[in-house]
Amino acid sequence: MAWSKHASPEAAAELRQMTRFLGGFLSFARLIGRLHIGSDLQRFIVATSYLMYVFTNYSVE
Repeated sequence: MAWSKHASPEAAAELRQMTRFLGGFLSFARLIGRLHIGSDLQRFIVATSYLMYVFTNYSVE
């Protein structure tokens, strides 16, 4: 992850914490998405899913 080489440890930790928090809303967002998915909701789902994947599978320390 190229960005992690330039990010401060505090910024990476804050992004990880924010991603964990937002990840709690993914199931609900996906449920709403089945009924009606706007572009903002679609971006939220994709971005949060990607960040959760990155923090789960790669070390940023």
